[in-house]
Amino acid sequence: MKKSYKIAAAACFGGALVCLAAGASFHELRMQPEGTELFTLGVTMGIVMLCLSTLCIAAGIAVIVFGKRASHK
Repeated sequence: MKKSYKIAAAACFGGALVCLAAGASFHELRMQPEGTELFTLGVTMGIVMLCLSTLCIAAGIAVIVFGKRASHK
């Protein structure tokens, strides 16, 4: 597998970690149910960041698979 594929896969997995950390930073907003707007923002951003991290992980796996296929040709 070429080095460029490894760098791209590492960037995807790093992006997933950043998304999870950003989503966790909104966790404290969900713990305050008296502020309806803040609670809604915390839930929404948590879900969005979880979805983005899942997409980054899937992209990283796809890069690894395509990288291995390209190296066999």
